[in-house]
Amino acid sequence: MRGAGLLPAIIGATVFVAKPVDSYADFVRLERVGRVVGIIPGGGWRASWHDDVEGDMTQDVIGWLVTDAGKAFPVVLSEDGVGEFTDSADEMIPPGSFESP
Repeated sequence: MRGAGLLPAIIGATVFVAKPVDSYADFVRLERVGRVVGIIPGGGWRASWHDDVEGDMTQDVIGWLVTDAGKAFPVVLSEDGVGEFTDSADEMIPPGSFESP
């Protein structure tokens, strides 16, 4: 089997060193999203999460991964400086829009 025994790696945003995904304490799973064929800039979009305990959090979308199926997935930077999908975001805020109070 091709790649047997190998784990996918993440390349850091500021330090270009491949790091195995299972070295992250919060690594849960891999998901097939199609083959990435391009990335486009975030274009001013923001992702927002609502939390009654810790308060709301908003992050800028740094880019959109585009797949061979024509889907686009927004990416933000984690606290570790690694790009991650925003699939858990409660809301995607378009450019020029203001967050609801």
